[in-house]
Amino acid sequence: MIMAVGACVDQTDDHIGETSQAAIVGDVDNVPGCTGAWNYVDSFDGFIGTYARFDVPPVGEMTRLTVVNVNTEPQTIFVNGFYQRAVRDGVWVQQQAGMYVAVPANPAIGSVIVFNDVTGEDFVDGYVIVGERRNPFTAKIAQLCLAKFDATSDNGVATPFVLNRWL
Repeated sequence: MIMAVGACVDQTDDHIGETSQAAIVGDVDNVPGCTGAWNYVDSFDGFIGTYARFDVPPVGEMTRLTVVNVNTEPQTIFVNGFYQRAVRDGVWVQQQAGMYVAVPANPAIGSVIVFNDVTGEDFVDGYVIVGERRNPFTAKIAQLCLAKFDATSDNGVATPFVLNRWL
């Protein structure tokens, strides 16, 4: 399945080809829900692991995410693999599993992660990866700032939130 996501590219001399995720969610260093400084995702090295959300998410958004990469070649332009996650479903939490594809900072669309069902065929949902923070000692991704695709919002995404490395 192919999905189009709109984004803008900054064409100033200083930032030719740099994704302007500000067009999607505002200034990457002061995003509502993700305070402080964030880095653009240039690579998914150190991405494998479990992440948890420490606030109460809106219905339909994830509270926990575990990812395992299938392709481990450092030169690939995306990563894909399997995921397991917990998604708030009203009062309860629903367990989901399937396949994902994640693309690092791409001039056309920015950084995104798309979740598909177990067959890898049917789109479940997707998120803009607004930014990342890495552990300075292990270089693993320690936090992700995500914003769910939301066709009903003015800018196409829901309010961003933070997932913290759990394991």
